[in-house]
Amino acid sequence: MTNRTDYETRRAIVNAIIDETKDHGDAIRPLNCERWDDITIDEYEPHCPVITGEIIIDLYDLADLILDTIGREPSDRSPVGVDSHVSEPLELLTDETGIIAANQR
Repeated sequence: MTNRTDYETRRAIVNAIIDETKDHGDAIRPLNCERWDDITIDEYEPHCPVITGEIIIDLYDLADLILDTIGREPSDRSPVGVDSHVSEPLELLTDETGIIAANQR
């Protein structure tokens, strides 16, 4: 990832994952029920923000979070929230062979 758009997209995805965890969302949650204090978020680590602790990652929810973030306009890649604008998500279609292709509108 070398260009500015890729950097901004990557950073937006990282921010969305961090915010999802801070908001006690479903994508990343504590292994031990509701023990959110067992999870540490170091978002200010300059080269690699990290989430540590015994966690469960719901891959479908995480994938949805990432796709929603990518689907937003570059100028609106703030974290997903009640007031955020989310553009229409990418629609994936399969052909008769079952191959997934992005719908180009």
